[in-house]
Amino acid sequence: MTEPDDHQLLTEFARNNSETAFAKLVQRHINLVYSTALRSVGNSHAAEEITQAVFIILARKADGLSRNIVLSGWLYQTARLMAANYLRTEIRRQQREQEAYMQSTLNEPESEAWRQIAPLLDDAISRLGEKDRNAVLLRFFESKNLSEVGAALGASEDAAKMRVNRALEKLHRFFNEHGISSTTAILAGEISAHSVQAAPAMLAKSVTAVAIAKGAAASASTLTLIKGALKVMAWTKVKTAILVGAAVILAATTGTMAMKAFKYHQPARKLEMRTEVHMKAYFIEVPESDAQAVLNAGTVLTTTNQNSVEILDDDKMLQLLRLFGSNGATSLAEPEVITMPGRQTSMRVGDVNVDLISTLFDDGFTLKMKIIASATETLTAEANIWDSQTIALGSPKTGGQSRLFVLVTTRLLDPAGNPIRSTAGLPFKPGTIPPQ
Repeated sequence: MTEPDDHQLLTEFARNNSETAFAKLVQRHINLVYSTALRSVGNSHAAEEITQAVFIILARKADGLSRNIVLSGWLYQTARLMAANYLRTEIRRQQREQEAYMQSTLNEPESEAWRQIAPLLDDAISRLGEKDRNAVLLRFFESKNLSEVGAALGASEDAAKMRVNRALEKLHRFFNEHGISSTTAILAGEISAHSVQAAPAMLAKSVTAVAIAKGAAASASTLTLIKGALKVMAWTKVKTAILVGAAVILAATTGTMAMKAFKYHQPARKLEMRTEVHMKAYFIEVPESDAQAVLNAGTVLTTTNQNSVEILDDDKMLQLLRLFGSNGATSLAEPEVITMPGRQTSMRVGDVNVDLISTLFDDGFTLKMKIIASATETLTAEANIWDSQTIALGSPKTGGQSRLFVLVTTRLLDPAGNPIRSTAGLPFKPGTIPPQ
């Protein structure tokens, strides 16, 4: 007997509140949702809570989902959105040790290629169009053959093969732009082997029980997550409708002047209100033998008796992290926060603390950063950076065996937690810095 597909199970659940149908859906997709959440937040307890919240939303929306939706794609996007909401509201002052946790929990030993790919994988996939993203999820996350991928996408097997190959090429270009040398064959193999891992044994049962009750027995923190995620999902729909409407208006006119007005006359203050800033700090003890390499990596603004200040672009930052990983540097903490421009915020892990304010310029991509970082000593900086650049603060040379460096990386996000602009669409020249 043929197994019912996802939409048949959803219909059965929506019509008859069938626990059996919903349990099959959970069992089928829980590893995908859990793995996506775990990569995003790096915390197993949080990943379980996010997984539960995703399936509660699925239960609530079961009777309204279109049959044209690829469920694995919908669940993946919802898990990503939920994880972004979690980072905004729950772990702003907690250390994230994603790579170390993933290495300890994977069933198979990690390859060097996967260790480089994993931290950027979901960002890379989020840049794909919906059909390309669904093709990648179906083929490599769910291990479906090309015939099954085509059926899910409403296309032939040959068309599915072409779409999967094009999506792989786009991922390959993304990783290449970020300094990770690979091939499409290696990417396909690594994503297939490592992207989805088994969720905890009892999670499917508990998720099913809570989700079919539409969250009635969920914890307060889970309900808060759901409430925030539903608001963002609603905003995303409104934003999409506005953009579609704008496109129709432009198509019905000459377009040039209308586009210029839309692009250049949008009030800067409104842009700032709906933009968020993701900041991650790295506190690293660097061997004195590598300290000069850090200073040579970016544009040094000042080197004083107090501390040095420099700006790094995304590629240089990734190169430095790889250098630190191979040359015996010691990571003291890696706190992160998502906040609004103009707000003073702090990140604290034990005795490590960063106080900072990020002010967004009217152009929508330049940030003025004020930073006071305290660990074994206090370092300060005030500088202008482009979106996605890093400020590096270094302690002065004292004749010791190592030096403290604090690196703060920023990324501008939309309300759904996605980067506002891609690497290929930067409005400034990569490798340059703003006027100071």
